[in-house]
Amino acid sequence: MLSAIYISGRVVVASSREDEYSYTGQPHSAFTDCLVEALQGKAAVNKDGYARILDIAIRFDL
Repeated sequence: MLSAIYISGRVVVASSREDEYSYTGQPHSAFTDCLVEALQGKAAVNKDGYARILDIAIRFDL
């Protein structure tokens, strides 16, 4: 019998490092616009509408 594996955690996606400045635009920065698009499913590698963290990392070339 297979047991379920539950993994939880936290991922921080930021536009800059702690020692860098992050500039905003109107109404958002380019980073925020790209992140919102990615979370809306445009970053989904499998084209299933789900944006997984690795999909977002690929879109941002992290």
